[in-house]
Amino acid sequence: FGEYCASSDNQIRMITRDESFNRLVRSHKELLKNQEKKGVDIQIISSGNKNNDLVIREAQEWADVRKYSGIQARIYVFDSQRVLISWNNSNEDQFVAVATQSPQLQETFDLMFKLIWQSSSQMEVHN
Repeated sequence: FGEYCASSDNQIRMITRDESFNRLVRSHKELLKNQEKKGVDIQIISSGNKNNDLVIREAQEWADVRKYSGIQARIYVFDSQRVLISWNNSNEDQFVAVATQSPQLQETFDLMFKLIWQSSSQMEVHN
């Protein structure tokens, strides 16, 4: 994930579960903040049910953050051809992931991202 983020020149789009949102902000915030300063457009969609207000505020410094109910897996789209898909195994105790470089998959997931983005709402901080 970090390598894909670091090598992105234009955009990073993420659909992620709340737990993963909190973890990625804590673990990758400096990298993502630097990418945003370089002009990379970063957008994140998360369920928004279990997100920490502090983590949301941190992410909003370098990303557009929105919420959409029911997200169960993670889909990350980087620039024009890289896609990372991740989900929990059936026991919910390990991650399974597939990373690929495919313009066709990137276009398809980018379209899906845009459709969900249009139906999502702004992530709110409660404090």
